[in-house]
Amino acid sequence: KKCYWFPNLEKGDPQNFNTFTGFKSKIVENVNMEKVSKFLEHIKLLTNYEEDAADYLIKYIAHMFQKPEELPQTALLFKSQQGAGKDIFIEILSKIIGPDAIHGDAKMENITGTFNKSLLNKLIIKMNEVCGKDGHFNKEILKDLITGNILNIRKMRTDAEQHRNYMRLFLFTNNLNPIDIPSDDRRYLVFQTAKPKEKKYYNELGRLLLDDDALNNIYTYFMEYDILNFVPHDPKDRVETQAYKNIQKHNSNPFYEFLINVINDPEYYKVFNKGDKSYMITKFMEHYYSKFLNENYPHITSNSKTNKAVLLDLGALDKKFYVSKKQVRGFEINIPELKETLEKYHQVEKEEIIDLDLDIDESFLDETDDEH
Repeated sequence: KKCYWFPNLEKGDPQNFNTFTGFKSKIVENVNMEKVSKFLEHIKLLTNYEEDAADYLIKYIAHMFQKPEELPQTALLFKSQQGAGKDIFIEILSKIIGPDAIHGDAKMENITGTFNKSLLNKLIIKMNEVCGKDGHFNKEILKDLITGNILNIRKMRTDAEQHRNYMRLFLFTNNLNPIDIPSDDRRYLVFQTAKPKEKKYYNELGRLLLDDDALNNIYTYFMEYDILNFVPHDPKDRVETQAYKNIQKHNSNPFYEFLINVINDPEYYKVFNKGDKSYMITKFMEHYYSKFLNENYPHITSNSKTNKAVLLDLGALDKKFYVSKKQVRGFEINIPELKETLEKYHQVEKEEIIDLDLDIDESFLDETDDEH
């Protein structure tokens, strides 16, 4: 009926002609783990030897090999130093899958721009040197590339054509805050790579590229790996590394953290109760939030319009009420519901404060506080 590219020879529609010719590597009868171990060791290095992170990456690769037609709906970001071995990692995957199904680029505009034929019929998109400016500016396009089932492919001087999306995004960066990871993110996984190894390590890894038998063994290992209950985007399978939390912290609105403080100590923040309802006066809230920012995030200034939008989005009601016979504006809030929402969807909770129980002259703190 038609020609199409469907990256699974076993599950393709027999009435259509599939232009996908299969992976380059082949299944072997018995896996030689000695030939697989170097690649698995490199996966551990790329995930900083964090067991849960390495386990996810192994299953992610196995999912790509066993179910290439299923969109994982997650992208992988590696924060790496120069020489950690990100290129050889992709090169090994390219040798197994075939170079035609992989596209690498250092310019994000070639991936997210208008003319994007390089995305057609690809399983892996590798983006090098992802910087904050590009990552944040293109956040909505990246979201569509990660989760959208349909790609709008446009070549020069042609109309856009729709194609199925089978892509896995592998992003590499040494930037502190390369992409937008909001508090309710479910699309990204972030791995901080370990320190680069000595040259001998990479020379041995590079020999895999010339060893078809080793590549076949690696391919077979992942094809036989148990991913029966693994769903890449399922919260129970996703892993949140410290590197992930650091980027998320960069992108989170500190107003959420402030609200948790309000909820945990409503009396201090002048939250008033009448019946079963609680109220915050806008003027008081702005005063305490400005104080909170000055003490914790002095580089950020309060934006009353944004704060109001956040509160309304969290279920608060914009209200007018009388205080000492004067009309003021504020918010009616449901404290238990607000706390549950913040902890469930915005991953903020009251931070533990450690009492060092030290007797230090307060003048010492005054002298060093600003400096440090």
